Amino acid sequence: MAPFLYMLTTSVKSLGSVIAGRMWPWPPMGDEAVQWGNYLEAIRRTGWDKDWGMFLFYRYAINSIIVTLPPSSACWSPRSWPRTRWRR
Repeated sequence: MAPFLYMLTTSVKSLGSVIAGRMWPWPPMGDEAVQWGNYLEAIRRTGWDKDWGMFLFYRYAINSIIVTLPPSSACWSPRSWPRTRWRR
């Protein structure tokens, strides 16, 4: 969970904050604004898929969800808990 949260917070930082290694550059510990424009820039830079008629960013995001959600949901399903073997 920590790597995912780190990824999300890094995605809305400025380049300077990422390079300087600031963990929390926003108020109350910092003075920087949240950089929501980073997502718009990523969407614009990845380009447009003519075959699918959508931005490649969305296609990549959908692919990531399709690939990661089923295996992770299967691991956390209550039906899989009885088969879990705990070592003592």
